[in-house]
Amino acid sequence: MKRTLFVIVPLVALMLGIAACFTIWNNTAAQPVAAGTDAKAVAHRGLVAGPGRVEPLSEEIKVGAQIAGKVKYVRVEEGDHVRKGQIVAILEFDDAMAQCASAEADLQQKQADLRKVLNGEQAPKEVRAKAEADVALSRAKVDAVRAEWEKHFVRAPITGVILRKHVRAGETVSGMRDTPVITLADASVLRVRMDVDENDVGRIHVGQSAYVTADAYPGKKFPGKVVRVGQLLGRKNVRTDEPTEKVDTKILETLIQLDPGAKLPLGLRVDAFLLSK
Repeated sequence: MKRTLFVIVPLVALMLGIAACFTIWNNTAAQPVAAGTDAKAVAHRGLVAGPGRVEPLSEEIKVGAQIAGKVKYVRVEEGDHVRKGQIVAILEFDDAMAQCASAEADLQQKQADLRKVLNGEQAPKEVRAKAEADVALSRAKVDAVRAEWEKHFVRAPITGVILRKHVRAGETVSGMRDTPVITLADASVLRVRMDVDENDVGRIHVGQSAYVTADAYPGKKFPGKVVRVGQLLGRKNVRTDEPTEKVDTKILETLIQLDPGAKLPLGLRVDAFLLSK
């Protein structure tokens, strides 16, 4: 009887140990894989992993004034959503407004002169032609000053969100691209630019399912799909800050478009995962 107990007890302990090891392995396999994890371990789980950054659907657009002048108003703040064509800033326009008023008054006078000629009895053809030419010239001047007047209004070229407000009322802009008034982008859909290690480039393709995670949102996955795969290997764009990270590794840029509704700050560093088959 004692011999039977001696055999059964070690057998039970062995079985319990195997079950515990299986549970630990299964739970570990279900967890997301950090971008710095060994590539062989990642591949074993059917994933291609790499660091990435969140970016808007469009490129960031720097919007400046068409002419030099002093800023009268800036009508937006960072984070505001704007429509295409919406006025975001206005330059001082007193001189332009006076020129518009003068040109329009001159046009009205020329039109009155033409009406007098047309209402006159048997007006010589050359008099009528001159009056009509004067009206056409005056109207052209009005169009010109109105076009110049329009340059005092800075408008959003696309529908998007204001990322940066570079100037405030009272400041002067040069009208050149290196002095933008605002920076905006179309953030209606978010994308992630991912660095894929050169050893994994054969396992990625457009349409591939993907998801990203971020330390700022623990336990959350943001799904998406690969919409573009680069054609030229280059250096890393995103650093993971891992002590063991290889800085000389070549990567292939891959663009992931997140599913609608994803809310992540632009520029946020994330860990990106592609589901390989």
